[in-house]
Amino acid sequence: EIIVSHKGRLREAFARAAPHNEQRVSIDVWAEVIQRTLNLHIDWRVLQPAIAPTVKRAAVSADGSVSFRDSGLIDYAKFLDQFTLQLARGEDAASGGRVRNAEALYAQLSAMRAVLELLDTDRSGSVSRAEFVTGVEMLNAQLPADQQLAHDDADKLFSAIDTDSSGEIELDELGEAFRVVTPATR
Repeated sequence: EIIVSHKGRLREAFARAAPHNEQRVSIDVWAEVIQRTLNLHIDWRVLQPAIAPTVKRAAVSADGSVSFRDSGLIDYAKFLDQFTLQLARGEDAASGGRVRNAEALYAQLSAMRAVLELLDTDRSGSVSRAEFVTGVEMLNAQLPADQQLAHDDADKLFSAIDTDSSGEIELDELGEAFRVVTPATR
């Protein structure tokens, strides 16, 4: 989940760290970028084989046999692309689903839940479309421009989360509306 919620920042950090605009970085650079961007001080090199395999290069010998040699490099784009966010209706947010900035909103999920609880003035446990859009606007006021959710996208996101088409979202539905998809859960 933490990789999904910081995927954009990770992609930017990898792009800055990669030599010559390539999508491959050494294991040490990969671990440093992950640690610095996520601010999680753990030994990412130990986790690397399980979550970010290195690129293998094929070599054909004179007799026609093929062998593979480990390059020692990680394709950071493939690493990041394996972690996606699905909206409640099964749409992949990263591949042009209903909402362009669903990952940015997911990163703010706990803040969004708190805002929605504030907007639920009648304490019914649900919010209307208008209350939801107001909550997104409140969050947008606190976010950098590149992480803000457009009004049209907020409306589309409401429709995606409102799986029963009742015109209201129950607060408990909000967290269930997003599902992080990793290689292990596919």
